[in-house]
Amino acid sequence: LVCRVHVREHPNADRLQLGTANGYQVIVGLDVQDGELGVFFGPDGQLSQEMCDANDLIGYTDPDTHERRGGYFPKNRRVRSQKLRGVPSDGFWTGLSSFVFTGVRPEDFVEGQTFTELNGIPICNKYITEATRRAAAGQGKQRKENIGFPKHIDTKQLKHYIDSIPEDSIIYITEKLHGTSGRYGLVY
Repeated sequence: LVCRVHVREHPNADRLQLGTANGYQVIVGLDVQDGELGVFFGPDGQLSQEMCDANDLIGYTDPDTHERRGGYFPKNRRVRSQKLRGVPSDGFWTGLSSFVFTGVRPEDFVEGQTFTELNGIPICNKYITEATRRAAAGQGKQRKENIGFPKHIDTKQLKHYIDSIPEDSIIYITEKLHGTSGRYGLVY
């Protein structure tokens, strides 16, 4: 998601800043300016190999100097919540210059734009665990659908669409705890 980041001082690091992007706390470098436009990747995603290679985002140990080099992503390129210097980062935010390798110019991005590829070059996708892959292939536990309790799958996440709600709309707010979805049924 193309969005702005709002930065503040990191309490335990002199070469990092805390930022808020799309409602998530992220950790960014000192070169990032408050209100800068960039791209946020949520904690359920995976960066493409092309994106990581172009921006040296995968961490490794230099075979000659034995120093840690590259970014902080593991080889699986998963974006996840993690602590850096004792403070959680709940996603990944990067500046628009990280996408120059695709041929898209920074001025061509629009705030609120979402994408998974640019100019045919993959950038990211949803991270899928091995257990999920096995289940999708029919090798995991099979769940029987209960027709009395149908799944509800068409509700979008409010945080991604809040700016598109008309000003005079009537909004009903209910509570949903992370990781749960209520299922209701007509049972006789």
